[in-house]
Amino acid sequence: MGFAVTVASRRAAALRDTASGLSFAETPHAAFLAGTPALVVIASETARHSADLAELASLGYGGVVLAEKPLFAAPEAVDADRWPNLRVAYQLRFHPVVRRIRSLIAGDKPLCAALTVGQHLDQWRPERPGHAAYSGNKAAGGGVLRDLSHELDLADHLFGPCRSIAALGGRLGSVTVDSDDCWSIAAVHEHCPQVSLQMDYLDHIGRRAIRVITARQSIHADLVAGEITVNGLTERFAVERDAPIRAMYDDVLSGGGEACALPCALRTMNVIDAAERASVGRIWIDL
Repeated sequence: MGFAVTVASRRAAALRDTASGLSFAETPHAAFLAGTPALVVIASETARHSADLAELASLGYGGVVLAEKPLFAAPEAVDADRWPNLRVAYQLRFHPVVRRIRSLIAGDKPLCAALTVGQHLDQWRPERPGHAAYSGNKAAGGGVLRDLSHELDLADHLFGPCRSIAALGGRLGSVTVDSDDCWSIAAVHEHCPQVSLQMDYLDHIGRRAIRVITARQSIHADLVAGEITVNGLTERFAVERDAPIRAMYDDVLSGGGEACALPCALRTMNVIDAAERASVGRIWIDL
């Protein structure tokens, strides 16, 4: 996109010889010596996000921040006045199929919806098994409920805030070290009375799909295939792999307002927390 990029990483020395066109620094402080950046991306393990944000504050930075999803490993307070330009990288908001769903249900009343996502964790990075990735380790902030929280964000994005939730989830297989690998969630959202979500690290056939039923429409969307079928008629979209990410960066840098902002990111953290409590207690939890 034409930016000069500096990577601040504990692994800077090892990365220096494997990537081109980048500058490297061992710490954010060292990276900032070259000048104040237009954008800071937090792409560390989820469990480190809070500390990374605090370090940026200690450096006096108050500009645009894009944090990997989810924002934190657990809910915590954030000074919204301190971080007015903090966004979270839920780039599927910019997927053309998702944008088409939003346009279809605008002014309509969703009656029920289902979001499903799954892919075997060992398929994510074939060169590194799931046990070796942070995703497989609970202490690092891994686990499918957080890793695939895109679907929680999409439910909020499409149907408004979650108002009540019940859930079953945990570690059912052996693909992770100790993090959760499968969840089934039932929820009531502000603009949809019945939303179900299924997410897992276990499926050997990767999938990502959304189904929305209204009084007038049956919408079946396949985000992997780039297809959406409405009342039997199918539309197909050419989706270049990096296009949603590029669109997200454009929105974040221009202040377009579609990227996930702090209030929604914190709502997603509260939903994750409520789902875990609902699963343990076998109860419904109101948010």
